[in-house]
Amino acid sequence: MTKKEIIQSSIGILLLAMLAETIWLYEIVVRIGWTSLGWLEKDLFSPFVVCFCAATAYILPFLIKYKHIDGKVILTWLSFIFINITVFYMGDAVLKSLFSRFSMALSIADNLKMRLFGLLAVGLFSFGYYFVTNELIIKVRKQQVAPFILIVFFMFVLGVVTVSVFHGFGNATGLTDAIKMGYPQFWVCVLLGVSGILTNMYFSEEE
Repeated sequence: MTKKEIIQSSIGILLLAMLAETIWLYEIVVRIGWTSLGWLEKDLFSPFVVCFCAATAYILPFLIKYKHIDGKVILTWLSFIFINITVFYMGDAVLKSLFSRFSMALSIADNLKMRLFGLLAVGLFSFGYYFVTNELIIKVRKQQVAPFILIVFFMFVLGVVTVSVFHGFGNATGLTDAIKMGYPQFWVCVLLGVSGILTNMYFSEEE
């Protein structure tokens, strides 16, 4: 990728990340109410927007570099959105089970099952993105699986770090509060976008 393409991609990725968090916060603060726990119980529309933004952030560097859109590109984009939505709801189930007020009531076996389910979600995300990239975009090296696994880890780590600095509408600084503020949602868009740039620069077998 040229310097101009990297700058264009970075700007687009940042805007998509900001859009994802803005729509998430709009639903949490305006539609539901910040003090309400309804966001844990109601069906939200913002996760679909976040999944759309995350998938677009990843594929954007490829679009800017190759400047080509066809049916195959649209299929690729829809595949990433499908992966994101599936993994989001898998992760949502795990987090609600392990970090809710009722988590202590889970048996050891149920707790272990939910953690394994979480690992399955990470595996689906990382291998799903690798497979779609390798089969539908460009051939990439197998090492590309590792960055996708790290993305899942760092989106939460960076989310917790961010909420500890910028509390937003609350004073708590835990993982649940970071998610409520939309920080992991912001960071997953950024990290996927950066991964798209790095894939073009270093992991592609064409390089």
